[in-house]
Amino acid sequence: MSEATINGARLYFEDHGTGFPLIMTHGLGGDHTMWINQIPAFKKKYRVVVWDCRGHGQSEVTDEGYSINRFTEDLHGLMRHLDIERAHIVGLSMGGWISYWFAHNYPEATASLVLSDSAGMFAGFSDKNRENNRNMFEASAHIAEKYGREKLADTTLSLMFSEKFIEEQPEAIELVRQRIVSDSGVGYARTIKGVFAEYWDKPVKEFEEKLSEISAPTLIIAGEVDKLTPVPTQQAIHRAIPGSRLEIIPGSGHVPPIEQPEFWNSLVLEFLENVHG
Repeated sequence: MSEATINGARLYFEDHGTGFPLIMTHGLGGDHTMWINQIPAFKKKYRVVVWDCRGHGQSEVTDEGYSINRFTEDLHGLMRHLDIERAHIVGLSMGGWISYWFAHNYPEATASLVLSDSAGMFAGFSDKNRENNRNMFEASAHIAEKYGREKLADTTLSLMFSEKFIEEQPEAIELVRQRIVSDSGVGYARTIKGVFAEYWDKPVKEFEEKLSEISAPTLIIAGEVDKLTPVPTQQAIHRAIPGSRLEIIPGSGHVPPIEQPEFWNSLVLEFLENVHG
């Protein structure tokens, strides 16, 4: 449980266990606590670092610096701060986008790459769906900035998890709800305005070209009923990254590390064992 000033931002991180480093990055509006079901399982063999992106969780809400490139540089700066030269890089949703940008920009520092329900690819979306997606996020940024994220809680939860999980796991849902409600929404809104401004109008080909240059062994995981980054987008990422492997978790929504942690953990641990031994 520590803090470090990286690229002008005070960033919160936690460092668990020993062994080869493994760094996990959360999604938009999340924080390090989304990995609560992973840390105990992975720290038995790996040095597990979880962190809060600027504007999220316990990290500083800066006035600027909200872009995938800056988040990527923050991740690299955190690694330097921790004297980590090379690590397994793991990310979910926006964290997946940050992770594959990192793997592209710093191949020598990327031992392997795990992308779970990754954002940053619009393949499989019709023009209408893409525009609806844009409108939804821009509206949520406006609401969050003005009122905080409390008003967005129910909608956010319905997008994050499957209906079955929401019905059957009320205690887990309530924990996530409380984290959403307690968020001032400022960093969330600034991230949407900064990150998605560079995203909406770029052609899919640009993302495919960057993904095609990734050389690290890559595992892609998709929740079968993910509404935010659906299976076709994960299949497109899989097709673009040479030699990558795609696994679909049946019945899971957008956040399988919370919704189906044992399944998710087993996939990743087996993958890492094959990569690293």
